[in-house]
Amino acid sequence: MLSDMKFIEYTMVIFALPIGMSSFIIRPSSSFLFAAMVTIFYTIASINVGYAWEYNFTAILALFALAFMTWVTAHQLENTIQQNDDLVHNLKHINQSIQQAYESTLEGWSRALEVRDRETEGHTQRVTELTMRMARLMNFNEEQLRHIHRGALLHDIGKLGIPDDILHKPGPLTEQELRVMQTHTQIAYDLLSPIDYLQPALNIPSYHHEKWDGTGYPHKLKDEAIPLEARIFAIIDVYDALSHDRPYRKAWPKQKVIEYILAESGKHFDPKVVEIFIKEIQNEN
Repeated sequence: MLSDMKFIEYTMVIFALPIGMSSFIIRPSSSFLFAAMVTIFYTIASINVGYAWEYNFTAILALFALAFMTWVTAHQLENTIQQNDDLVHNLKHINQSIQQAYESTLEGWSRALEVRDRETEGHTQRVTELTMRMARLMNFNEEQLRHIHRGALLHDIGKLGIPDDILHKPGPLTEQELRVMQTHTQIAYDLLSPIDYLQPALNIPSYHHEKWDGTGYPHKLKDEAIPLEARIFAIIDVYDALSHDRPYRKAWPKQKVIEYILAESGKHFDPKVVEIFIKEIQNEN
């Protein structure tokens, strides 16, 4: 059987095909070794049956050429893959740097607001951390969490457009002053909406003063028409405000704040979110 010329030719075809494919499935060094082994095997077999110099010499040269080209192709392919891997790595690094720059900018904005609105020092950091805890409890995905984090950091960014005499007034606001103060949610929207990567974060700055019963502002949204992250943040914003000293009042005891939030469930706050929030707060040390 091995002395049959047709068998030798058939064997050549069977072994030659994998040589051409090897450069696409194995590393260059291994690909060349495989191609060389196939070529040597075929050459020895041809010599043994007497066809090496009479009939198969050209085929043997072709196999050696194919083995060499396989190595060249595989080597080029690996270089291309390595270059692509390096490019992807660099792009990821650049993207991470840009994202970090974005986040640092947002944190800088929130600190700038707190410098101006001195009575809320530390408020933004506290409400952001608690909002993220609640959002994770309520199974927001990672992309949503990033937007929620940004929205919480910038929830009061619109107050940059509120006059100092209203923002820093130590006593109750007049009706006209209150209307001016309430424009800070619209100012936040106008400020942030032109920035593409902040558009998914607008729900908290725009809607955290809406109320479950529809009596909030700026759009008097009701029930589940209010975005969920804004409903979560509304509770946390009030909880933190009542739990810390302000120029016009002292901080409330924790239990009194909890009682107030429970009393506002179904009016100011989403009852289901209140239930989850109270459980989480009561589990704190």
